[in-house]
Amino acid sequence: MSIIDSITDLRNTIVNGDRKKAPILARQLLEEGMDAYSIVTEGCSKAMTRVGELYQEGEYFVPEILMSAKAFEAVAKLSFRAGFWANISPNLPCSCSLAAAETNSF
Repeated sequence: MSIIDSITDLRNTIVNGDRKKAPILARQLLEEGMDAYSIVTEGCSKAMTRVGELYQEGEYFVPEILMSAKAFEAVAKLSFRAGFWANISPNLPCSCSLAAAETNSF
């Protein structure tokens, strides 16, 4: 299976709210050489965007959103342990948001 197929499978798994399968797929992506940051941005974030679209279309409701969020959380925990922050530059715009969040100065 290619990395593109694997990331697509991860996205679908998160959209479907499978919190047991999602970290297994994420671990496989790590073993295939994908970095943790890319797994979160290309897999999890895009999956949750799709969950939001399904909610707006009236196909998903709060329980489905929560199930998908739990699947995302399972991958995020694995990704953070695998070095999520390793590829993030302190000069990225998100660092301002992180600093604001840490000091509660939104």
